[in-house]
Amino acid sequence: MFVFIILFILLALLMAAYCFFFFRTDRVLTFIIKLSMCTIFITIGFIAIYKNLSHFDYTQNVILVGVIMCAIGDAVIGLRRFYENKKTLFMFLGMILFLIAHILYSVSLIIRYSESYLLAIGIIVVIYGAFVLLLLLKSKLNLGKLKYPTFVYSLTATIMLTVGAL
Repeated sequence: MFVFIILFILLALLMAAYCFFFFRTDRVLTFIIKLSMCTIFITIGFIAIYKNLSHFDYTQNVILVGVIMCAIGDAVIGLRRFYENKKTLFMFLGMILFLIAHILYSVSLIIRYSESYLLAIGIIVVIYGAFVLLLLLKSKLNLGKLKYPTFVYSLTATIMLTVGAL
């Protein structure tokens, strides 16, 4: 437990540093801070699985793969600051990695807990999907080429959050 507390404190400090330095300093430093945070998230995932080996099931590995995908996605999104002409590409690739991770989380949680929530998930997703699609189509929010990928990603994240909440 002590290791988790230290890692979470370190993570909180790195998050504060990232927010503080993002617009104030060299992009290399902020990228290093971002990679450090990603590494801590992955480390926490490995430690959590290692500490629970007596209660191990394969969904833990699926969730850990999701955490790794998110960390890589976050790093890819961070590359936008280095390649101005490929900002959209890096954002899109990062979103794809986050999308895959959220699908893995959702499937893992459904398998792990219960399939009886599928109807509730379906209803919430349809309502949310209609709301977000209407918002994206009617608002002045300019997401450019990422308008529809943002919708798909938002919908997938909603599914994952709904499954986790149920």
